Amino acid sequence: QKIAGFHFTETELTSSNGNLKFNSSDSSIGLKSTTFGNTGIQLSGSGEFHVGDSTSGIRFQNNQLQITSSELDITTGNATLSGSNVEILTPNFFFGDLSTSFISSSETNIEISSSGFHLKPGGDAILSGSITVGQGTIGSWDIGANTIESTDDKIILDNTNKTIKVV
Repeated sequence: QKIAGFHFTETELTSSNGNLKFNSSDSSIGLKSTTFGNTGIQLSGSGEFHVGDSTSGIRFQNNQLQITSSELDITTGNATLSGSNVEILTPNFFFGDLSTSFISSSETNIEISSSGFHLKPGGDAILSGSITVGQGTIGSWDIGANTIESTDDKIILDNTNKTIKVV
């Protein structure tokens, strides 16, 4: 039977060109196509949906949300990304505010900047404030708990004995 360009049966209401279909037996709605994942909009009675075409779009199926697109722009005041296994896979990224503090990566370079610290893409570090080191090596100097010594032991600054030794 037909009313206002729509064909209807006991369980379906379909537009005359087939682009819009309501099905009461499985509680589904299809726009353009009723085949889930094809071009158009498909809504199932179980909460699943697809908007897009076979290669890009938004899909919720089997408790998974999938967004497939060549570009994605999300703008919001607040966002939270939480999970036990979160991966962001990209060769380039920027987090922060260029004028205050940030972490960024481009190709093989990483840059980190905050108040008092700036790691430049070339590897140089600019520091302001104090540096506290318990032990380690900087260049050709060994840092101990109370001494700073050249790695060849020819210059020793000893804080405990208040001495400078040059050999």
